[in-house]
Amino acid sequence: MVGEDLLSADGAEQAIRRLRGAFIPALKGLAPTRFIEVYRPKHLRLSTHPRYITFDRNKLLNHPHPAIAELAEKL
Repeated sequence: MVGEDLLSADGAEQAIRRLRGAFIPALKGLAPTRFIEVYRPKHLRLSTHPRYITFDRNKLLNHPHPAIAELAEKL
């Protein structure tokens, strides 16, 4: 992001705050700072904690891409 000249160092924190804010409705009360984590300087990660991940197995089974449908069968 910053190192790749996509964001200025001054605007990075604000951009991260805005990104977190966009997820607030979907997170249903879970902390956006726990979903989008700054885990070391210049690095972000999205949490894959089960509380943050949901899926509709039936929709995935009927996905038009065969690889997605195949993976859904294993869920």
